[in-house]
Amino acid sequence: MRKFTKKRVGDHWEVIYYDQRRRRRKFCKSSREADDIIYLYRQNEKQHGHPEPNLGNDPGRRSIQSLFDEWYDYISSDTTLRPSSIPSYRNQPKRFVNAFGKRSADSIDKKEASRWLMAQKIAHNSKADMVRMVRMIYKHFEIDCPLDTPRKLGKKQVEFYSVEQAKSLLNACPDRFKGVLAAQLFTGVRPAEALRMTLDSFNFSQRYFRVDSDASKSGFPRTVKRIPETVWPWLETYGYNTTNAERTRKSIAAMVDFKWVKDGLRHSFITYMVALGRVEDAILAAGHLDFRTTQTYYVNQTVLPEDAEAFFNLKPASL
Repeated sequence: MRKFTKKRVGDHWEVIYYDQRRRRRKFCKSSREADDIIYLYRQNEKQHGHPEPNLGNDPGRRSIQSLFDEWYDYISSDTTLRPSSIPSYRNQPKRFVNAFGKRSADSIDKKEASRWLMAQKIAHNSKADMVRMVRMIYKHFEIDCPLDTPRKLGKKQVEFYSVEQAKSLLNACPDRFKGVLAAQLFTGVRPAEALRMTLDSFNFSQRYFRVDSDASKSGFPRTVKRIPETVWPWLETYGYNTTNAERTRKSIAAMVDFKWVKDGLRHSFITYMVALGRVEDAILAAGHLDFRTTQTYYVNQTVLPEDAEAFFNLKPASL
């Protein structure tokens, strides 16, 4: 049986009790009304197991698993999201749901959640994505989230290909896939974006390319005009064929004598564009939402302008 406390506050009274570490208060106009409320609470607790049966629908009292299931059903029915992105809404918060699924949402305090988060042996980006999804769930039900976005310790330098390495990749690439590889290497589009684009995404007469909203990672379309001429001869010669892209990438990586760098094609483009002083053009082509990302990872790279010029002179006739 819970303990109920009656307390005078100014010109009114409060009835106070605790429910799963959460203090609940009921305001009353008089002492007699407070006594009536306490009597009603005790009767309800005997009959229904809780002083206020209607609080059974309070999201804070529901289990993490039930909140997640309801939220995921809501996300799955959102027609504004790309279908291919829906599984990430299920997979990314899975670790948290598995750990706390049977607990009520408001029974997890920040210290406990912080200790649990620090103990997870996963990459920082994966941890940040998980926290972002969990915070979305709590926000959806208007509950205070116990997880805070993890701080990143230090900044990892991006890896990119040297001019000779880029040349080796282009030589090792099958002819049917050279257009796609060159597009990533000389326009800075993301790998997933490149696979959603087609030859129609490139305007040969006016020399620009477009990433539509359904292909863009951010969901915002972008049209890029100020890029080096390097990519156009590759597309004109080899076209744009994304068939069996992942298998082809693995075969290219196996043929060269250096490590295949994740996003290395894109990193190379941005790094060499910045070395030429074309920072704004690099930001637009890469689809960065602001200057901070480019400044943090690319501006301080020690690349000579001569190397950048040699990189953008890698055309089919030069190999």
